[in-house]
Amino acid sequence: MREEDTGLRLIKNKSPVGGAGDLKNGEGKVMKGGEGKVMIGGEGEVMKGGEGEVMKGGDGKVMMGGEGEVMIGGEGEVMKSGEGEVMKGGEGKVMKSGEGKVMKGGEGEVMMGGEGEVMIGGEGEVMIGGEGEVMMGGEGKVMKGGERKVMIGGEGEVMKGGEGEVMKGGERKVMKGGEGEVMIGGEGEVMIGGEGEVMKGGEGEVMKSGEGEVMKGRERKGKERRRWWWLVVVVVVLVLVLVVVVLVMVLVVVLVLVLVLVLVVVLVVLVVVSVLVVVVLVVLVVLLVVLLVVLVVVVVVVVLVVVVVLLLVVVVVVVVVVVVVVVVLVLVLVLVVVVVVVVVVVLVLLSELGLEGLEEEEEKWISTGLEGLEEEEKKWISTGLEGLEEEEKWISTGLEGLEVEEKLISTGLEGLEEEEEKWISTGLEGLEEKGEWISTGLEGLEEEEKWISTGLEEEEKWISTGLEGLEEKGEWISTGLEGWEEVIWKGA
Repeated sequence: MREEDTGLRLIKNKSPVGGAGDLKNGEGKVMKGGEGKVMIGGEGEVMKGGEGEVMKGGDGKVMMGGEGEVMIGGEGEVMKSGEGEVMKGGEGKVMKSGEGKVMKGGEGEVMMGGEGEVMIGGEGEVMIGGEGEVMMGGEGKVMKGGERKVMIGGEGEVMKGGEGEVMKGGERKVMKGGEGEVMIGGEGEVMIGGEGEVMKGGEGEVMKSGEGEVMKGRERKGKERRRWWWLVVVVVVLVLVLVVVVLVMVLVVVLVLVLVLVLVVVLVVLVVVSVLVVVVLVVLVVLLVVLLVVLVVVVVVVVLVVVVVLLLVVVVVVVVVVVVVVVVLVLVLVLVVVVVVVVVVVLVLLSELGLEGLEEEEEKWISTGLEGLEEEEKKWISTGLEGLEEEEKWISTGLEGLEVEEKLISTGLEGLEEEEEKWISTGLEGLEEKGEWISTGLEGLEEEEKWISTGLEEEEKWISTGLEGLEEKGEWISTGLEGWEEVIWKGA
């Protein structure tokens, strides 16, 4: 943002504000290689190469025009015409004509003409002519001429001549000459000379010297960069997910088929073995008819074989049913996961694209919250009713039964005949002339020759409904409202 960049340049390029001057003839002493202190412009001590009041690579302080200490590579503070401390690589603060501290790489604050702190790479705030704080890469606020704060990459607000906040990438509001907020890519409102809010890509209202709201639910931002690569990523991810799902489904089906085949082979083998056993036993029975004991044994063996075969069949059926149920559950779970992934990806894509995708200028319409404005010849302004379908473009009032070629209006009463001379009965008296029609609050008067009789006298007058969108030559709107006006006409 221009304001934020300007603020940062002020922070970088602002030279210290003057205060007490440098003193080069006061009290003090300097120590090189031992202990001592030096006085430059007041009271203070400096240490070079030993113990003292300034430390380069350790602890110390220096006095230039006041009280203070400076720390380079450790802890300390510096005073230039005021009080304060500066920290490079650690903690500290700097004073330029006021109070404040600045932090680069950690925590801190800077004061230029007031109170405040600035944070680059962490937390902090900056003051330029008032109170405020600015945050780059985190949280913060900036003050220029009042109270405000701005958020880049998070939450915040900005004030230009009043109160307000602006948000890029989330929620925000901006005030220009009043109160309000604007939302780009979400929710918000903007105030220009009054109260109101505007929504681009969502909900909102705008106020220009009055009250009102406008919906631009599909208007494309001209200069906003389209991030088509998101679309490519989404398509690739969806294709990969679908391929994986198909492979898993094929693998599961193959495994089920193999299992069923094995079970069938086992059943066939068991049946063959059982038959052979029975045959052998029958032969033995024939050979040993006289042996009753053998006969009993044969019967028992046959019964056992049959029981075993039946048990095996039951086991096989149970196994097959369990496998099929498991396969179906796995497939359903995979499909649910795919649907959820697709929905999430679509929502993320819509959020990232900021509801882009408006068509050409001739296809742009102001939405009143209803969908379905399509071809140019079918574009109507909906009043909350559905059913604008036929080429003749009738306005539906929620009543059904516009059927005959002459397009009579049904009022829920029976007895509408077929001929053009026949009229709609509304239970009202006083049908007088053949060319007069009764308005019952219904819309859809068809032909130019047909008029509405509402007890008024002049033939040239029509009923105004205040609705827009009358397109074809012979179409008029009747509402049965009072206040006859001029003939309403709108060409196709």
